[in-house]
Amino acid sequence: MITMTYFRRTQRTQTTINEYFSLEPINENRKRKMRGLSLKQQFGSEECTEKYKILQDILKKSKDFVKDNPHTQNVNFIFMALDQIISDKYFGSKSNRKIFYCTVKKIIRRSRFECIYRRELYQGYDYTCMTWLTREQDFVVVNEWVLNRIVKPIINKYFFAMKDINTNYGLKLIPMRKWFSFQTRVIQNMIKNQHLQPLSCNPTCIRGKLSILMKKDINNVESYRPIVLLNKNSRGSESRKKLKEIAASIRKLASEMCDTKTKYFYQEWSKFVEETGYKNIYGAVADVKDAFGSITTKKMSNLLDKLVEEKNMESAKGYYIKAHIRNQNVIYQFTRKGIPHIGRWKHGLLQGDILSSALCQLYISDLDRQYLTGFSQNFLLHRSTDDYFFCTTNREDLTKFMAIMKKHYKINVNKFQSSIINDNILLYNGNIFIMGSKEIKCHYKFKKGSLMKHKCKFWNLRNQ
Repeated sequence: MITMTYFRRTQRTQTTINEYFSLEPINENRKRKMRGLSLKQQFGSEECTEKYKILQDILKKSKDFVKDNPHTQNVNFIFMALDQIISDKYFGSKSNRKIFYCTVKKIIRRSRFECIYRRELYQGYDYTCMTWLTREQDFVVVNEWVLNRIVKPIINKYFFAMKDINTNYGLKLIPMRKWFSFQTRVIQNMIKNQHLQPLSCNPTCIRGKLSILMKKDINNVESYRPIVLLNKNSRGSESRKKLKEIAASIRKLASEMCDTKTKYFYQEWSKFVEETGYKNIYGAVADVKDAFGSITTKKMSNLLDKLVEEKNMESAKGYYIKAHIRNQNVIYQFTRKGIPHIGRWKHGLLQGDILSSALCQLYISDLDRQYLTGFSQNFLLHRSTDDYFFCTTNREDLTKFMAIMKKHYKINVNKFQSSIINDNILLYNGNIFIMGSKEIKCHYKFKKGSLMKHKCKFWNLRNQ
């Protein structure tokens, strides 16, 4: 998931942006710590002071504003809201308000892993304008409380934060109304295409909550990735441990089934280059389209039965896996009253499940065992989940590989690459492979105009 720091308290204590924007599950203790103390808990001993009354007024206006303004369209709405919620008495001057808004802008525009310092909360302010402030050193505590109890709830109420697909570390704030509309349209589309089957009765076994990730554009309902967020109750259970053990055994079996390498790519590449010497090499890269979705329950069950017959798998384990993939029940939506809508996932393997990735590898390895054979000795065949990299010194082998992939695999034509067609250059695993010189270069691809801080990781939180 996304990790990025919005706020640094001390040299080693920080609060992450994914928590600030509610991008990942947080335990209750952490939630309380992140939310901060309530007004009474924080400033209860100062109830009669002007400071307490100002903060009480800000809190009341915040609640009223949320009730009166259910929707928003853009990020500037946050500052319009703060204009109405935080009174001039709090800041004392326009310049102080401007400094505070600059801090809010930094929070909104941060990239993942980037930090802002605690000094942002007190440096540059004119304290003489704040008649309610008795001690200057108290202002940083009050300002932090306003950020945690006023600004953060507004951002989480009106916006959904997600990774910007055009950059490595950028974040994008999408109005919550648009995000809910996108999710609803995607769910309707999944039900229409029979990828998801709504259930009238509540099953005993529910895998988790179905999360929908946008891949390209929010207006494109075909561009999404469904991933299940597993139930918290099952994270430390015995069944989870058992599933992890089964997944490990499946991956081991998948790696032994065929000649396709699935680990240590750069070691394999170096070994291949060393063995080929000065010979010309030819290569191709292929991407299997919708790898998880194309593996139906029936196909997987037939493969498991075949492996049991070949004595490559115990019958009890095969039966357990089949029972597991038949019951891919998920919560896909909630009503306004919080009642869950439960459905059964019918479009292949459910991404995010403990066994899905291992079973996908097993199924594709079985295809490799059947079709990707008969090449000469000098070749390298590597697969990273559903991406293939093939290299050989024999041009006929390359032609054969391309023909097999197009005939027996459902490949993404737009992502298919060949060194013959693509000027001896291949893109794989985030790198550029130059077949002529056998060099490897990092592949940087960013949208024009992207900020440098969204392209690279400048902060290492472990060492700060």
